[in-house]
Amino acid sequence: MKSIIRNYSILALSFTLIFSSACKLDDTTITGVPQLEYTTVNQLADVIGADPQSFSVNANEDQEITGANGIKLTIPQDIFRNSNGEIVNGMVDLQFKEILTKSEMVLSNKPSETNSTLLESVGTFQLKASQNGEGLNINQPIGVELNANTSMSDPTALGVYYGNETAGVGSFVNWVLDSNSQVPLNAGIHAIDANQLAWISCAKPLESPETFKISVSPGSLTNLNDQQGFIIFDDTNTVAALRPEGSLFVRDDYPGGKTCSVVMIAMDPINLYLSVVSGVNLDQDRTVNANYIVVTEEELISTIEQLN
Repeated sequence: MKSIIRNYSILALSFTLIFSSACKLDDTTITGVPQLEYTTVNQLADVIGADPQSFSVNANEDQEITGANGIKLTIPQDIFRNSNGEIVNGMVDLQFKEILTKSEMVLSNKPSETNSTLLESVGTFQLKASQNGEGLNINQPIGVELNANTSMSDPTALGVYYGNETAGVGSFVNWVLDSNSQVPLNAGIHAIDANQLAWISCAKPLESPETFKISVSPGSLTNLNDQQGFIIFDDTNTVAALRPEGSLFVRDDYPGGKTCSVVMIAMDPINLYLSVVSGVNLDQDRTVNANYIVVTEEELISTIEQLN
């Protein structure tokens, strides 16, 4: 089987974006004057990624809350502890983020991968708790229900992964499997226990009998502040980050036979850039060329959302 690299699905959209962006630059951009409020893809993710949702709960009562995207939390009473390990009483502030789709993974800069394994994700979320500005912990599990709205190759292999954003790494999370976790399925709902307040994902390893190296060569741009690449797989809820290697962005573990779209995002002090190459399917190591166009935030979001 020969490798296929097709751009047809986004070609018309690309011409539209090029035209609209050119008009935008002619009409509104002052050459040399910074126009963007961010300088890195991580900072961009804070602007266009998953919105934080805020809830207030009574720490001394059983609570149920449901996020805007449908993740349901069941919170037992008296589980919140302060830094001294003491039970917290009264009202507690919760901050909640949900990431369910591939486009949300890209826009939030939260690829579904560990250090060595690509993951198929059912759903990802972050939960934080505080009282009067002090961060809190829990000493009992919080029940979580996620809709089984993604096709999984082996749902019985699902587990719970925990992750924290590491200083110096930015928005990336390294997911670590809780080897004792169980993910039963009942009436179309995956039910898990969250044993800590952190980034949490219900996922399974993406298995492949054969892997290849994909190298992405981004279009030549000067004066870039940052650029980042992603692989969005067509038939699994999986997003992988491309890693810089010289002038290229690469993965050594591309699963053979999987079709994907390659997405590159970049920025200089003035413009935001996007490249999408669809229909990539490898049966050998290969380099893919990705040419940038200027886009607005809205154009970037709408284009990536079409890749779900």
